[in-house]
Amino acid sequence: KVYEGMWANLVTVAIKEFIRIMISDPTTQQEFIKEAIFLKELKHPNIVQFYGCCIEPKCCIIIEFMSNGSLFDLIHKDKTIELTFNLIIQIVIDIVNGLVYLHDKMQIIHRDMKSMNVLLGYNKAKITDFGLSKSNNQMSTMFGGAKGTNEYMAPELAAKNIIYTFKCDIYSLSIILWELVTREIPYKNVDSKFLIPTLAKDGERETIPTNCIQAYASIIQQCWDGNPDNRPIAYQL
Repeated sequence: KVYEGMWANLVTVAIKEFIRIMISDPTTQQEFIKEAIFLKELKHPNIVQFYGCCIEPKCCIIIEFMSNGSLFDLIHKDKTIELTFNLIIQIVIDIVNGLVYLHDKMQIIHRDMKSMNVLLGYNKAKITDFGLSKSNNQMSTMFGGAKGTNEYMAPELAAKNIIYTFKCDIYSLSIILWELVTREIPYKNVDSKFLIPTLAKDGERETIPTNCIQAYASIIQQCWDGNPDNRPIAYQL
């Protein structure tokens, strides 16, 4: 559940309540607090500001309130709102600026970039939800399956031995870029969402509209290249 509230009687905030059982043991609680301290260090115009958290009486995090909801909702829930190309570009610039900050300055891999994790305020898009994020020097070969959302998951994450890199976020960005110009759910015709990373690994991609501006289409294609080394870094975008 998410509630609207006030921080120190000065700032409107969003209060996100977690299911208690999710962090019921002491070890998980300590990790939750450690992560909260880490998140409080993130300060950038295109990153949703983290204010604090509590475990008692309820487990909650307090973040900046974004009055216009998620990018996912803007794209999919009210198609009477026109997404002009200028608006799309402004949103993309904001997302990329947030990624440059995370990747270059903070050395953080988000690991769950998607339109639902981009929030919209007044003339500003901001990245949120760092529950799966890791610093680059924490990342190593992973076992037990990839983390994130299948529709946005980089094809290299379909491998048995998973190595997360900044380029995984860049691939996820490409799906958001495609989503913005099509206003379609990615891979909506795939029967099982669990198959999507494997399909992406085999080279299957969504179709870019023929009326899409060529330079924009080219960025999408570069960002979802099957070889991570061929994808641009955030700063290059």
